[in-house]
Amino acid sequence: LTWSLGSVLDDAGRKEFDEHLKKNLANKVLPKYSLFDGAFDLEVGRWNPWEDQVEEFAPPPGLEFNKIFVPTVDTTRYSWLTRRFLAMNQPVLFIGESGTAKSVTLQNTLESFPAEASAILNINFSSRTTSKDFQRTLEDNVTKRTGRIFGPEQGKTLRIFLDDLSMPKIDTYGTQQPLALLKFLIERSFIYERGGDLEKINIQDCQYVSGMQPPFAGRNSIDPRVISLYACIGVTFPAQESIERIYASILKNSFAGFDAAVQEATTKLPEVTMKLHEAVLDNMPPTPTKFHYIFSLRDLSRVFQGICQANPQVVNSANILVRLWRNECTRVYE
Repeated sequence: LTWSLGSVLDDAGRKEFDEHLKKNLANKVLPKYSLFDGAFDLEVGRWNPWEDQVEEFAPPPGLEFNKIFVPTVDTTRYSWLTRRFLAMNQPVLFIGESGTAKSVTLQNTLESFPAEASAILNINFSSRTTSKDFQRTLEDNVTKRTGRIFGPEQGKTLRIFLDDLSMPKIDTYGTQQPLALLKFLIERSFIYERGGDLEKINIQDCQYVSGMQPPFAGRNSIDPRVISLYACIGVTFPAQESIERIYASILKNSFAGFDAAVQEATTKLPEVTMKLHEAVLDNMPPTPTKFHYIFSLRDLSRVFQGICQANPQVVNSANILVRLWRNECTRVYE
């Protein structure tokens, strides 16, 4: 029930749903924490919080900032669910606002599969994407096996990541043509070639994961028949503790070779930057004349990305680090 009926709820809805389940399942052994914050281990026979399953952050040296992935409770939970659904060949759809790490989490999950048995195809939909564009991209990434059967390399599974699923333009008849083709493909596992004799192209060994933003504020609402093919998971904004943990881990790794005073100062930056970000959200809301006042966790990342470019020969004291932090905050938020 938690990740079926309650999978697309927001934070407030999850809290109410958790209380409802515990009230009506009082005769069951349930954890004190939220049902969304743990999973039941069938082998051991007990509840395990996701917090205990988070892997340690150990990035390779010299990793680019944009490629850093810090495991958190949220990424661990959503990755576990994605892998379970894909094990049953069930398409997965992440629905969440911009900045909730939907794409990063899905991408990292797909990359965690063994390379010798998995291939990844990333497709970003836009308002200009047509069904022909989608089919051409798909055909370019599968090879002929035998007869009219196509697929990835033998022994591999092609996992297709369709980002911004709701972006394609709605035509005169209320249809998003790429999604209509996607629905046909998922349901029937074949498509027809364009032109020629319209021969059937059977597609094998493919799985589908997608991401999109909720359908409001001018965003398209996609066909419910397409949604029905997916296991939908609502991705909420991470808790403040998780955000601070992410950037604390990144700063600790990036400033490992700096003076002790600088390293000590970096431990305070995530908390104060988060407070500044919240103050900006409260005091600079978007208005009809200032519609560009849209701030998300991506702005927070830009601040720390600039800080992580510090040179230990230049940033050799806490005061200089604070000046650098102030400069980056001004650059991003002004």
